Amino acid sequence: MSISADEKASAYEFLNVLRDSLNENLPPPDTLKSEFDAIWMNPNKAEREKLESKENIAFYKIAAPRIFETAKEAANLTEAEARAAFRCVYFNKFPELSNANVRRRPGHPFPKKLGVPPEKIYESWLKPYSDTFPANQAWPEAGLCAPFPHKIVFEAKYFDKGGCAAAQSQLVTAIYETVYYRGLPACNGWAYDFGCLVAFDVSPAGDLKAAWDALP
Repeated sequence: MSISADEKASAYEFLNVLRDSLNENLPPPDTLKSEFDAIWMNPNKAEREKLESKENIAFYKIAAPRIFETAKEAANLTEAEARAAFRCVYFNKFPELSNANVRRRPGHPFPKKLGVPPEKIYESWLKPYSDTFPANQAWPEAGLCAPFPHKIVFEAKYFDKGGCAAAQSQLVTAIYETVYYRGLPACNGWAYDFGCLVAFDVSPAGDLKAAWDALP
């Protein structure tokens, strides 16, 4: 089913508003890095902070609440409607934001890792199918769906090492992974028309942002 030009324009407008909302009043990158590092290294972290990676910490501390509020305001949703629309990997830790998992149960026919030989992929297809533990899991960071008017999948990345080459590599990987999830066909409630990369650049020189800004 094709997406109309009006729907594309409306979704793009929403994402621009979301981008501006995320960027407003953020602390300096070094402050954010110190905060995220402290949470990550804390041996007595709260249950809500026991997440798989620093990008998860950054996403749920900063991006997820802003996506929730921006979507609710943009579509005039109730709290319950916004929670139903916003699906997250860690929905059980953040019930005030989401009440459903974003996971695509059948997974993905292709591995997320770049460069896997075709014969290895074919071998994985020969194995008995399981929708509980498919060969290639499909678990983006989050997704917006009905009753929100646009279906948007979100992938998050966290960059703190610095260096132009590393930033360029990370940017390519991050955009690829966003497209990797966006490109999956509809299945059992999974259906996204748009993809959004939420990138946290806390590198000393802002190398990831520089790599993005350098693109035509």
